[in-house]
Amino acid sequence: MRVEGLNFKDMIKEYVVEAGKPLTISSNVHSSTGTVSYSCSPPAMTFTPVAGQDYDVFQDSNGRQCWLSARRIDGHGMDEPVKLSPASKCPDDDAVRAARPVKTGP
Repeated sequence: MRVEGLNFKDMIKEYVVEAGKPLTISSNVHSSTGTVSYSCSPPAMTFTPVAGQDYDVFQDSNGRQCWLSARRIDGHGMDEPVKLSPASKCPDDDAVRAARPVKTGP
């Protein structure tokens, strides 16, 4: 993993994930310095990693809004954007229980 030029290098974590299955990513940032506070929680996003590929996933901002980004890293250290899609909301426990079939006989 390359870290040259990246901010907050000590906060970088590397994961091995299953290829070919949608991966949901989320992030939030909260910071405070003196009288100034900043908080941003962009919507969760999803993409499907490809076997043998490396990705950088990160939260980006322009000072007024924030979003999640992903970039595919090739064998030469070059990167290209990865299309992310809004993640579906996970069902709550009550909705999952309500959707299960209920046995009503012997």
